[in-house]
Amino acid sequence: MTQVKDVKWDTDGILIIEGVLWAVVKTFNFDHEGREGDVLTLMNFSGDTRELHTYDEGETFLEE
Repeated sequence: MTQVKDVKWDTDGILIIEGVLWAVVKTFNFDHEGREGDVLTLMNFSGDTRELHTYDEGETFLEE
């Protein structure tokens, strides 16, 4: 996994990644052997999707 840089929260459910608006369309929270995390499925306004992982409540993001 690689770290996604230049990510900012705009409003509830909207992220700005490298200047592009992405809406959170699905979230999945998990706890695996004491390690909590979230998987966010995002969609931009062109219909492209991507999946980001965070283990620190949205401070940093990883992508496969």
